[in-house]
Amino acid sequence: MRRWKGVFMIGVLAAVLCAGCGTRDINKMTTDHKGCKMYEEGVWEKRYEKWETKEEIGEDRYTISVEVKKDMSEDDMLEVLDYEKLCHHSEMDDTGAYLGDRDTTWICYAVFYRGDTDEELKRIKYVDGESVEITEEDQEQFAGPELRDIDFDMEESEDMEE
Repeated sequence: MRRWKGVFMIGVLAAVLCAGCGTRDINKMTTDHKGCKMYEEGVWEKRYEKWETKEEIGEDRYTISVEVKKDMSEDDMLEVLDYEKLCHHSEMDDTGAYLGDRDTTWICYAVFYRGDTDEELKRIKYVDGESVEITEEDQEQFAGPELRDIDFDMEESEDMEE
């Protein structure tokens, strides 16, 4: 009797695993993310974004400028960048289950501005989920205040490589 109970439990466990219990849905992950919630609350919005894939060197480069509409800490700014990384650098299967990050290095150059002014609050270089030191060579990668309200269509970009 005890043996059958063990076999039954193994069978139930296998059925649960096959049914997908424990998978993470990318849509739920993004909508539950603190960065998304702050966006919905009007704390921030995008001013400009550009995404380039450099397959020959294994990098995804993402440039973003953000209008800070309400008070944000540096940790909040990092949450925004983590949210953008989740949205743009995740792999998923056909069912929308999150598989992890893409096999490239994620480099994000972010500038946070006070509202719709040109007053810069913070620059952050965010590599694979971590804030790193900004070098002199990095400075030209950041979006200046003049880049605003530009719709960037990744399909039409000549910089984008497939």
